[in-house]
Amino acid sequence: MLWCDQIGGGGTYAVIGARIWLSARNVGMIVDTGGDFAKDMREALDAYGGDELFFFREDASRTTTRAVNKYRGDLRG
Repeated sequence: MLWCDQIGGGGTYAVIGARIWLSARNVGMIVDTGGDFAKDMREALDAYGGDELFFFREDASRTTTRAVNKYRGDLRG
């Protein structure tokens, strides 16, 4: 796994932490995945509750947003 291919984002960790106190009915997250979404990342998220906690919205025609923000001038990628 490359350093930029890691699960990240404050929302992801907030949802995982909230499950300590809340049921899956009360907390969850939509994960937008592209055709390049790594199988091991989905398996890692599934370990925290899978479809009860994370809803995977798949679109193979796009790429998955990465945990790294790169700036080139005023453009963020």
